[in-house]
Amino acid sequence: MTTPSLENISEKSKIKLEDIAVIIKIIRTQTPTVSELVKETSLSRGQIKRFLSSVKPFVNYAAASSRLTLTDKGLQALFLQQEDTPPSFKKEDLEEFIHFSKALSPKPNREYDQFCATIQTVLKRVEKFIKEKDLQKRKVAFLGDGDLTSLAAAYIFCAEEITVLEIDENILNVIEETSRKFNLNIQSVKWDLRKAIPRGFLHRFDTVFTDPPYTANGFDLFLRRSLEATKENSLSSHYICYGTSSLSRERSLKIQRIINDYALFVREKLPNFNTYIQGAEAVGNVSDLYILEKTPQTKLGKSKPAKKLYTWE
Repeated sequence: MTTPSLENISEKSKIKLEDIAVIIKIIRTQTPTVSELVKETSLSRGQIKRFLSSVKPFVNYAAASSRLTLTDKGLQALFLQQEDTPPSFKKEDLEEFIHFSKALSPKPNREYDQFCATIQTVLKRVEKFIKEKDLQKRKVAFLGDGDLTSLAAAYIFCAEEITVLEIDENILNVIEETSRKFNLNIQSVKWDLRKAIPRGFLHRFDTVFTDPPYTANGFDLFLRRSLEATKENSLSSHYICYGTSSLSRERSLKIQRIINDYALFVREKLPNFNTYIQGAEAVGNVSDLYILEKTPQTKLGKSKPAKKLYTWE
């Protein structure tokens, strides 16, 4: 009997990998009923039943009141899959590599509202990707990458693929040269994100990161492109940054409305997660990181004209 992969189970059940890991651990250690599993995980009964259907040969389950137990080595193998250790790397080596790549980085281009994030910020981003399991065996896209975060992510050598869509040729040159030097798995494409995602990259990715212009229109457009780029299920992760001062709540409300308009779930909002060396003085040289997920209600709707994206317009 072939053991299904966690990725296949995730696709069939529409449950995120980290939630599947929790389910398997609970079944293994607590032998719960379906009702108890719903309560423990905060997932819906429908989601749990889809999960059970996708692992039917490996779980003893007769009725809703029955206790769930593992059967043969099949689900044990699943348990071992989800227990995989995080990618092995030395934080000091990664930090040194970021230092190296940052030294090659061109001066931030105000035409594109580029800011220069600190080395520690880039390091934190990669650590967050890994913690959330949004880098390991994932197809990852960076929509713009003035901070060269893609290089740091690729340096871990655990993503299935990494793609950068970037308008600035100077940034692309650094990414391409560094990728060749260190044999990194990065595909870089010159692209103006005011245009829709290229057909070859439409609904391709599991994880998207973007640090867009800090205007409502910029946030809206780049979030839309992120949704275009990710697979057509609710399992993708969207990392998007936005800077606003504590005195400008109206700007934050606009961002909340945009997120709500797309019917996205806010998995996490990390205030002041990103710190910039220069260029973002208007927002105190810091920005928040939003981690968003699609829901069944998420719809793109009609595309809006790309106007007044940048803070200088």
